[in-house]
Amino acid sequence: MIKPLSYAEILPKLRILKSKLLTPDKARELLSTSTIEDALAVLRDTMYAVASEARSVEGATVALVNLFFSIARGLEAHAPSDAKQFIKAFMGDEELRDALIALQRAYLGKPGVYELPTYRVEGSLLRRIAQDPEAIANPHRFVEAAQDTWARSFILRVSELYNEAKEARVVSWYHLPSSIKLYASAMEKLDSVSRRNVERILCPMIHYRIASALLQAKASNFDARILDRVMEGLKACGVNWAQLRLVYEREPSPQDLTVSLRDLLRRVRLEGKDYIEALESARRSYRVESKMSALAAYASYPYNPALVVAALMLVKLDIEDVKTALTSISLRLKPDEYTVLTVFER
Repeated sequence: MIKPLSYAEILPKLRILKSKLLTPDKARELLSTSTIEDALAVLRDTMYAVASEARSVEGATVALVNLFFSIARGLEAHAPSDAKQFIKAFMGDEELRDALIALQRAYLGKPGVYELPTYRVEGSLLRRIAQDPEAIANPHRFVEAAQDTWARSFILRVSELYNEAKEARVVSWYHLPSSIKLYASAMEKLDSVSRRNVERILCPMIHYRIASALLQAKASNFDARILDRVMEGLKACGVNWAQLRLVYEREPSPQDLTVSLRDLLRRVRLEGKDYIEALESARRSYRVESKMSALAAYASYPYNPALVVAALMLVKLDIEDVKTALTSISLRLKPDEYTVLTVFER
């Protein structure tokens, strides 16, 4: 049972963290800039000032990812044990994505890790694996180097999938189902009330990632048995893998699969003329709903992990929007071309 007093230490930190998110006025100021120099200057008096010291969008991205880990690790030091699992899941999500990209490159014979953001984070999964220089270019050594890390089972499983599918795309794709399991595992340990509070924030993202995993797999012609290896037994957010597998096998194309998934993954909107547009719609809708649910959690201040999940979700979405703005401005896109991709004012 969760003891309210166990959250007494972290609550003030969560309140302060929310107050440091970009305000609507500051977000509009950022979106109104036309050069990357002006955009970075807007960030100087915000929580994201570390990005303003960068000389490029890539450098700013690395700085923002480092900031996210610094925030998460700071919260972890004061969080009750039931909340720590979610903090680890948020960090592990980021770490696993970059590690799988690095492993995929090794399989393709095109090694490289330096520009992957979490490689520049001290103590990260990829940083630890890269301590063995040969691991970056040699998939076998990569898997060996991961054996002493928290991700050993994930890396071992994806190497098995690659050996079965003989398709490098399965390696980076594996981030979707594996990240879902990180969050699902943390939710399984909660009491029913806490789980419902957390699900309001996380389930839109999980439904989006399930849709993305299935549609990308269909587009890549992955056999359903590949999906069984990573999705079977998944219990999160009302997901029924047996139903999902049935429609995956039944539908001949990603477009047809999209239509069937609309009734099974109701926490997102799969709308558009093709599956790519549908995924863009789903991403947008999950981010809006997750942000609204996170803000609602702050309004009620529940003494359970939902408040920590809300804080990290809001920071995650804020940083993603800042990165989207910086990248778009550097490409000389007009605000009306990319503002729709953000949820600053939602």
